Amino acid sequence: MMINAFKRDMTGVIFAVFTVIILLMPFGLSITGNNYIKLLQDAAYGFMILNAVYLIVRHKPSMVISPQIFMLFCFILMFTIIGLYFSGLVTVALQFRQYGFLFFLIIMMPYASISDFKYVWPILKAIAAGCIPVSIAQFLYFQTKGDYVSGLMGPRESGTLTLFLLIVFFSEFMLRLSQGRKLFGLYFLFLVPTTINETKISYVLIPLLLFSSLLFTKKLKMKYVLNIVLLLALLFAGTSTVYNSIGYNHSLTEAFEYENLKFYLTDDTYTEDAGRLTKILLAVDIIEDSPYIGYGLGSTYKASTSGAHGYIFQSYPGGNQLSATRPQLMVTLIDFGWIGTVFVLLMLITYFIKVLRLRKITLEKIVSLNCFIIIIFCFPYHNLFAMSQIMTIFIIFTVICLRFKGMSNHDGHSIGTT
Repeated sequence: MMINAFKRDMTGVIFAVFTVIILLMPFGLSITGNNYIKLLQDAAYGFMILNAVYLIVRHKPSMVISPQIFMLFCFILMFTIIGLYFSGLVTVALQFRQYGFLFFLIIMMPYASISDFKYVWPILKAIAAGCIPVSIAQFLYFQTKGDYVSGLMGPRESGTLTLFLLIVFFSEFMLRLSQGRKLFGLYFLFLVPTTINETKISYVLIPLLLFSSLLFTKKLKMKYVLNIVLLLALLFAGTSTVYNSIGYNHSLTEAFEYENLKFYLTDDTYTEDAGRLTKILLAVDIIEDSPYIGYGLGSTYKASTSGAHGYIFQSYPGGNQLSATRPQLMVTLIDFGWIGTVFVLLMLITYFIKVLRLRKITLEKIVSLNCFIIIIFCFPYHNLFAMSQIMTIFIIFTVICLRFKGMSNHDGHSIGTT
């Protein structure tokens, strides 16, 4: 019994260690400045896949592949073939490397116990805690010179940092809310980096996630709403003061003025970086010759060192618009066309409903729901599939939810918080 328990615990430790390597690889890249560190991430994925194959062969676990997962694998295969035709083997392989989080669909198949994943949540909170001093140090050094306040998420990944911290913060917040525990604690420090890295989307996501927390936990009552409105007002006022005092290009209130929002969303000058909605319309123009299936996986890929570029990146004359900030909806339209884009959105909505219908409120369900909300809301805004940490968390916790319905590693308590 003790030997089996030790083996089970070691399985969880191995999964956690290699997950940490994958999550922190971009930060290692920012410290070393050497792209060869990506080989460490490749090795981690390779080991985890081989370990999954070993577990399948050794223990022959009962695995049921749902129709949705089968359709997803067929979808990936189809657009891989299209990508090979347009962009070639090297580019498609490098695109798969960037989308390595998809391998977790295979890696997690043979794990038979939810306890194999018990270390993932404490690790996420430890990484979030580490992001706080690192972000402050980055801000003190770089000030407002650019997109450098990114914590442990990697170079110029301030958007990833904000989304990661909001997932961890609101998962802890919703867990406490559902259990009737005190809401305030040290985990509120996770919001500090969002006040100094100028990712203003957080001030749209924060109210959305707050009210969704009340809705999902059935706490949508007047006293909670009033307290949250007061909290939001204080947060907005405090952050506005910080923005004004440290000299960002726009104060927080100015950033949400009509003219600035219009410019941000619909600017079509193309001198540097067009507006988000303009880029989505640009994608519609790009796929004019192949509107239904796009140009396959990797068509918008741009390598930083190897020189490999996707078909559209090479052939489209306005390539600078493909190398700047790219909304996920833009990338999905170009890679997968209208059929693939509708399929991706339907898959997201289908699995969101599946997780939402789980009766018991567990930490795993909470994390998955928060990821769903952020991904669906930010689909026209962020290049989400390039945010490997966010997508890795999303897949891990969604698979746990649907594989181990109603079970949790963290019932009745919250690990490592005060």
